[in-house]
Amino acid sequence: DEAGNLGKTLGKYSDTKYHNTQDVGKGSFESRFAALLDSDAEDLPHRLVQVFRQISRDDFPIDYRQLIRDLLGWGHPDKYSQFNWAKQFWGNSTKEQTPETEKVE
Repeated sequence: DEAGNLGKTLGKYSDTKYHNTQDVGKGSFESRFAALLDSDAEDLPHRLVQVFRQISRDDFPIDYRQLIRDLLGWGHPDKYSQFNWAKQFWGNSTKEQTPETEKVE
């Protein structure tokens, strides 16, 4: 299975580490991830280091090429990197939607 973007990796980590959705640790991790998504370029390195320290203990793979592409687009006005990470993080533990299920009629 490919690593995907950092949101996917962190979503897998969260699902594996915090099985019970009522677990306080999961809420704390999700809050840390949300803060990461909201980071500006100045705060981003510090927050990434915090997250990497946490997941490195459990040997979760990181696709560094994808990470670099995402970081290069971090300051884009559309925030597409942040959007893709969030989509992969919160969509990771739920059934993936197909284009047919996303249609609104």
